[in-house]
Amino acid sequence: MPGEVRRMLELFLLLLLAHFAGDFVFQDEDMAQKKNGGGKTSQEVQSLLFHASIHFLLYLGVIVILVFGLHYSDIKWLFLIATLLAVSHLIIDWKKPCWECIGINNRALIFMLDQALHISIIILIINWLSKSSILTVLQSFELSNFFETVIFVIIGIILITDFSNIFIRLFLETIKGPVNVEVAINKYNDDGAETAPELSNPINNKENYKKTGRYIGNLERSLTFLAVISGAYEVLIGIYGTKTAMRFYEFNNKDFAEYYFIGTLLSALLAISIALFYRWVLG
Repeated sequence: MPGEVRRMLELFLLLLLAHFAGDFVFQDEDMAQKKNGGGKTSQEVQSLLFHASIHFLLYLGVIVILVFGLHYSDIKWLFLIATLLAVSHLIIDWKKPCWECIGINNRALIFMLDQALHISIIILIINWLSKSSILTVLQSFELSNFFETVIFVIIGIILITDFSNIFIRLFLETIKGPVNVEVAINKYNDDGAETAPELSNPINNKENYKKTGRYIGNLERSLTFLAVISGAYEVLIGIYGTKTAMRFYEFNNKDFAEYYFIGTLLSALLAISIALFYRWVLG
């Protein structure tokens, strides 16, 4: 890989990690809901500004790495990068409700378009840097193979956990509806004792149920990712066979069964796709 391309790719990985950390690691569901209102209330504006500030600090962290790595004293251009990325992130999040104004109501699609816009801005800024005078400074910047691998692994962990969790939830709400998902859970609460008396603790707390589901999903996708990366595809039979056996009694509820199978297939598809991409990149 040519040196110039490698430098730009390394910078992209650093900025992408900062973006994912800001959107998925340092943002909870409550903040996401508040800032997605379009800034109509003071609370929504505060959430938007706070979220953008987190991104600015994370991008600033990338700048610190560049400054110490390059021994570069003139940091105004690097500081400008962090400012541009944070401001663009703020604008994109602020205008997110506009997707519905043009007829796009699919929340899973809006989520993917939102991420695509953020990543596109990062790519555009890196492309601008590649044509500017700062490129000569970046020529001396190089991540060690170990550090590069660590960044790549952390991005993968975020993709198969928080990113996948959000996308699967939004996708299920799109095709089944948020009300139907609740109905599936509530119906199991009502019928669980009758249809599955072996289960000593029927679901009586939807929030705990969802949280447990996220943990199970993260573990499931992590094991799937490791199995595909290592080429041990037979392990997948054990993972999904065990999961299905553990949920067997719940399949008496048609709504839950549909919710389970669609979610599991989508979860497996995401984990396998990400793992295959990593295998291709890592050669």
